[in-house]
Amino acid sequence: MVIICNNKLKIEVIYCNILRYYYLSKEVESLFKKRSKAFFTSIILATIYLIYIISYFYGILGQGDTAEQIGSGLATALVTPHIVVLAISVMFGWLAFGLSSSGFALTASILYTVAGVMFIPYIFFVIPSIILGFVGYANQKNINNKAKAK
Repeated sequence: MVIICNNKLKIEVIYCNILRYYYLSKEVESLFKKRSKAFFTSIILATIYLIYIISYFYGILGQGDTAEQIGSGLATALVTPHIVVLAISVMFGWLAFGLSSSGFALTASILYTVAGVMFIPYIFFVIPSIILGFVGYANQKNINNKAKAK
């Protein structure tokens, strides 16, 4: 069977699918060639947690009777500094990943720690991002130093 895949003539459909996977894996490999995988994992975890906490706390506002609204408003007011610092750290994290910057990675990791300390009951959600962030910072610094040496 002869088909056209990616504007090229191919013999088998299976070969076409394998070739697409090969090109995709090469693109992913080149994406992480100058970047830390540990730091990327840290950013992904922090981003997922940020989306969750925003949707949870700002989704409960306005629901229930007056007493529940007052309680949810107070809870949201207590958690808002944690959310703001976490959002800033996630922004620094994506900047660090995009620019391959160890300085931004260190800043993001420190801000993950500050966000965890600002609201201690939720520090367990931020601990993986803190650990992977500092490990990723060290890896990114080594990657940048090796690139400078070449």
